[in-house]
Amino acid sequence: MIKADERREEIADYVIKLGQVRIDDLVEHFGVSRMTVHRHIDRLAQQGVLRKLHGAVTVQPSGLYESAFRYRVTVNRAEKDALARAALDYVEAGQVVMLDDSSTANAVAALLLDV
Repeated sequence: MIKADERREEIADYVIKLGQVRIDDLVEHFGVSRMTVHRHIDRLAQQGVLRKLHGAVTVQPSGLYESAFRYRVTVNRAEKDALARAALDYVEAGQVVMLDDSSTANAVAALLLDV
């Protein structure tokens, strides 16, 4: 059985890939109840990832990348935080650190202020 956060991730990925999806299509695609889809979409909308419309859902109008990033930051948060803390073992004061724009590197960036 799939966990709720995993299904939310799948729904977000699906909507981000297509841009806009009807609620009924999500129900059919994921094989869950309409209420389950609405609960997941409500949560994703609160996170700023998706926007709920009448009978459909779309990525936030702020842009596909930004919506996807805002969502990815919330996925596997504990693991990203653990990796970020472990990465600090390799950083010394005064070093220059280059990071990419990944959500995992974002967790590292927040901790670099302490070095």
